[in-house]
Amino acid sequence: MAGGGGERRKQLRVPAKGGVRGKIHTAPSVPVLDLSLSGALLEVPCTLSVGEIYTIWLAIRAHVLLIKSKVVRSYVHGFDKNESGKMVIKYRAAVQFLDLSDENQGVIGSYIRGVEKTGLSAKLQSDAAS
Repeated sequence: MAGGGGERRKQLRVPAKGGVRGKIHTAPSVPVLDLSLSGALLEVPCTLSVGEIYTIWLAIRAHVLLIKSKVVRSYVHGFDKNESGKMVIKYRAAVQFLDLSDENQGVIGSYIRGVEKTGLSAKLQSDAAS
């Protein structure tokens, strides 16, 4: 389920491009690949069970957010070499934010508006449509 099927999100999503750091109980640091007001796409070290609930830690600019999230997709994305040269599996997980507070919604919304101004979101939306 690594692709296809069209855009599933109801909210505009933008690439994180290193501007957002994440953490989940399975790993102390996970890349946040993209972000919307309704969820995020994470690169994780192992598959996550669809339907499971996790508290995601997100660092956005000077803010640290703790967000209750539900795994809606989890899949093998590819392979890579680790520091010792061993081949490892790369996983991705899409999470849906649950009970997003007004404060957290404001922080994420501000980040999205900032990325929109740079035009990066247009490319991401275009890539998702193809």
